[in-house]
Amino acid sequence: MARLVWRAGLTAFALCVGLAGCTATTAPAGAGADGARLEAVVDAVREALNEAQANNVSGFPALKSVTIKLQTVASRSVGGQVQFLVFSLGTRYTSDSASTVELEMVPPKTSERESVAAGAQLKDALAQAINLAKVGVLKASKGSPPLVMKNISIDVKFTVETQGSGGATVTLVPLGIEGSGRISREKVQSVSLVFGN
Repeated sequence: MARLVWRAGLTAFALCVGLAGCTATTAPAGAGADGARLEAVVDAVREALNEAQANNVSGFPALKSVTIKLQTVASRSVGGQVQFLVFSLGTRYTSDSASTVELEMVPPKTSERESVAAGAQLKDALAQAINLAKVGVLKASKGSPPLVMKNISIDVKFTVETQGSGGATVTLVPLGIEGSGRISREKVQSVSLVFGN
């Protein structure tokens, strides 16, 4: 299981909680267009990483670090609780109200078992994108003379789709999949992966 290490990216949250004058947008109860709950998005990223690492690409170095950057908004529920919502497709918020939450995760263990068909059999679209990027890097490193990879960084950009009300059920969609088309900057999230020996 991944452990979260909170970094300076939560400064906006700390300031918001610490200042009595901080204003948060009031979210209507059950509104699906408010965004995805922060913990639901982090859980979905964790599941995708676990799946990608459980289906390792042959010859790829171990995952050393994971950093997630999420565009969020502080929202006050009808009950008065302040929560952070991640911008999702269809959200009504604008970039004027965005804060960035940056999380550094201890990466899940890389499986010794290697994937036969890199990425294709993975259920999660983000896990597929990660493994397909690994395959692309390995193919690019072959040649004459071969490129020796010391450290490899892969940034995968994705959007968040919510299902149902309250933003607790989410789907992560890597950019470019299913004709995601032009998406505003605040609705683009990222996970940065660093691999090496």
